[in-house]
Amino acid sequence: MNYAVVGGAVGLAVPNANIPGLKEFIASSRPSLTPGNTGLVELWETVFDCTLSPQSQKAVKSCTGDESLENANTRFTDVSDASLLNNIYKAVYAVAYAVDKHLGCHTGKKPFPNDTCADVGSIEPWQVLHYLTQVNFTTKNGETVLFDKLGDPIPRYAIVNWQRNDRGTIVFESIGMYDESRQDGEEFEINANGVVWAGQQHRVSKAEKMQ
Repeated sequence: MNYAVVGGAVGLAVPNANIPGLKEFIASSRPSLTPGNTGLVELWETVFDCTLSPQSQKAVKSCTGDESLENANTRFTDVSDASLLNNIYKAVYAVAYAVDKHLGCHTGKKPFPNDTCADVGSIEPWQVLHYLTQVNFTTKNGETVLFDKLGDPIPRYAIVNWQRNDRGTIVFESIGMYDESRQDGEEFEINANGVVWAGQQHRVSKAEKMQ
């Protein structure tokens, strides 16, 4: 691939995120503390190359129970870029806030036909959607979460610049942010000095500006 072609490009990406407490939660996780968590069992056996099943016929050692994920350097425990996990984190909180609003329906105006609340025992997805449109909260890492009247999340993207490093490979450098939850006129935040354009230039030439 001719990296000179893509070097200098600017695009949008899911922003990196830090979820407070996630690393510590993973480090303290143990199958013995959460019986029935098959996902954790599978992770444990994969990371430590052992088995937790006493009847296992596999030619691998048995797990001792003294293993720890704290110093396990694997892609399963690496939370340095929790951008995708952050979406799950926000989604769970958003639904929790929506359900909380649903449970408090009797204290305010009843939103459904005939001035009724949703049945706690059989709440429907469209009823959850109604309350999701009212959700507005800030995560522990300072990110505002809210939805429009259709239930779509407010756009928030990292602005990235495709830059060529000393080895000639492409790296994605964050040069700013687009966040529609900010006040009008403040949605874009760009570090113009951090942009490297085509040809390893730090400025856009007059000819390129005219185009």
